[in-house]
Amino acid sequence: KPGSLVFTESITNPLLRVPDLETLRDSCIDKSAELVIDNTSATPILLKPSLFSDLSIQSATKYLSGTNDIVGGVISGNELSELWEWRRILGSILDPFRAFLVIRGIKTLELRMKRHCETALTVARWLQDHPKVREVIYPGLETHRDHQIAKRLLKGFGGIISFRISGDARKFLMKLGRIKRATSFGASISLVSIPHESASSNLTEDLIEASGIDESLIRLSVGLEDPEILIEDLDSSLKEI
Repeated sequence: KPGSLVFTESITNPLLRVPDLETLRDSCIDKSAELVIDNTSATPILLKPSLFSDLSIQSATKYLSGTNDIVGGVISGNELSELWEWRRILGSILDPFRAFLVIRGIKTLELRMKRHCETALTVARWLQDHPKVREVIYPGLETHRDHQIAKRLLKGFGGIISFRISGDARKFLMKLGRIKRATSFGASISLVSIPHESASSNLTEDLIEASGIDESLIRLSVGLEDPEILIEDLDSSLKEI
């Protein structure tokens, strides 16, 4: 209805859906609704949210800084005067040193995203062929339900892979060596988690089933390591389950 707000992610986390932002944009214009895009997973390197929305947000903790050692966020858009006034009243702002760390990280963002995307596609294809992997979710794979949308809208498919294995997901994570367990993503090192244990921990069973974020789902944030090192670690852990 008029006056409503539509919120979406450019690449959703952790199921990695890619919404058709062109259709969403046109629908919001038709309904006089505001479209807000969380561009954390794609970053401005893979997607320019200003092509679809007047307002976007993203976590500076993830790919922008590239190290996961600061906590911060960014709001960007064409008209921010009202938001700027709220920021002035509430007083929320990064301290100078953390702001410097984000700015320093942005200088290498394009190079890092290229590496993240290339390595993630290599690892996703390897996982897809592994007999102990039941499902691989990655927009760069032809089997992904939004692959064609991703090809049209994105300049790369991102650095996150979600997958399900034939075996105990927790045991699999515990057997990993090089890849570290952590709930964040977008760092220079590869991180793995079970989203159900964090984001979905407070959902009802019905909502968990409807969302698809169950205990078998594993999210891998691919870092900047050599893909062969990551594949060796994944293969070793899969052999243990």
